[in-house]
This record gives sequence, structure tokens and C-alpha cells, in this order.
Amino acid sequence: MHASCRSMPVSMFFPAADALGPSVASIERQTKLVCRQCPVRTECLRYALVSNETHGIWGGKTALERRQLAHTIHIDAWVGHHCDA
Repeated sequence: MHASCRSMPVSMFFPAADALGPSVASIERQTKLVCRQCPVRTECLRYALVSNETHGIWGGKTALERRQLAHTIHIDAWVGHHCDA
């Protein structure tokens, strides 16, 4: 099984830090559509949470969404469990 993002441009998942407004929102929406159909989405999100990834979209979640999610779950308990957050 391979991640859906393997054939996509990296810039889609790591928008430029100085990008603002509607362009960022549009890129995030497109990226999340790719993630939504990805067979390894949960594993990707789990990796980002456990690794404390601070940039990019992982498992269909932005850095801000992952920080918010991390505050609601106990990461150690989540590792190894399937959770479609």
C-alpha cells in the first residue's frame, strides 16, 4: 500500500510559509481531498502526532488541527490503535 501523496507535488502538503489567504485555504482543501482517499491516512496522522511534526498537512490535518487534536487525546495510548480522527 502506498500513500496517495507520493505522486503529488510536495508543495501541496507544505505550502510556502509566506502564503496567505484564499490561496492557502484552496491548497489545504485540495490536499485534504487527496488525504481523505489515502489508504494510509491514519498511519500518516499517527506518525505526525507521535513525531510532533510542526509543519505541513499530514493525514488530512494541518499543523494547527494536529495541535488541537493532540490536546484532546493521549498520544501514547493512541499509538498502535486505529483511530480515524
